[in-house]
This record gives sequence, C-alpha cells and structure tokens, in this order.
Amino acid sequence: EWADSSAPNRPIICEYDPKGRWLWRKWRGTVLKATWGSVVTIMLAGLALDFVARGYRLPYPLSWDIVAIPGESTPFIKRLAAVTKVWEYQLSLSTFILTFFLSHAFSYWQKVYNTTRMIQGRINDVAMLITMGAERGVDDDKNKTGKKARSNAST
Repeated sequence: EWADSSAPNRPIICEYDPKGRWLWRKWRGTVLKATWGSVVTIMLAGLALDFVARGYRLPYPLSWDIVAIPGESTPFIKRLAAVTKVWEYQLSLSTFILTFFLSHAFSYWQKVYNTTRMIQGRINDVAMLITMGAERGVDDDKNKTGKKARSNAST
C-alpha cells in the first residue's frame, strides 16, 4: 500500500516545464484569463478616442501628424485637460490602494503560513508520541501478555 511504502508514489512539487506551449495551456485561473476582456475593451475605447481625435468626427480638423505630439493650445487637447487631472488622481489613489492591499495581504499570508506550519509541527509531535508508544508485535502477532499487538500507530 502507498501509505506503508518508503518510496514516493507522486512528486510533492510538480516540475516546471519551461516550454511555452505547456505554459499557454495553463489558462484557467490566471490573471490573464480574468482581465483580458477589460483590457480589450479599454484598447478599443482608446482606438475610438484616437479615431475621434484624428478629425474623422470633429467639426474642425486636427493639425498634427500621426506620430507627432500636439500642442496644448489645440482645442481638442484643451478639452482633454480634465481627463489628465482625473487620470493623475486615479493613478495616485490606485497606487496607494494597491500598495496598502499588497502589504496587508502579504502579512495575512505570513500569519496563515506560520499558523499552518505550527499546526503541522504539532501534528508531527502527536504522531511521534503515538509512534513511540505503539507496541510492535512479534511474528505471531502476540506479545508477552497474550493480547494482539498493534502493528502500526493507526490501529
């Protein structure tokens, strides 16, 4: 039986396979799977804004090239100044929240990890005490008192 065997029947930690094909098959439960929809939506919104900004739907044409940076005096850029302010506030707030959350999440993980390791140690101690107190039988499974000897700690 695998419980009595001294040889391992499965790896404790699976080996990492550095091949990209293996990694791309691990889609379920990843951050990429959870966020791809919102990322694509935001990209499409950015493309729509660029389409509008390039003058296709504006009453006045824009005067800069595709790779050029427009001046702040351009009417369309003046209208986007409010978006810049909101972006800066949002950036500061989200950075603070993520840093705060990450700090607390890490401390919580450390507490859980240390607690589970302590529980594991106490379980190991109990198993050692049970094993030390277990009687080992002789070939006929009878000890000197005539009672059936325990063959392992689990009985």
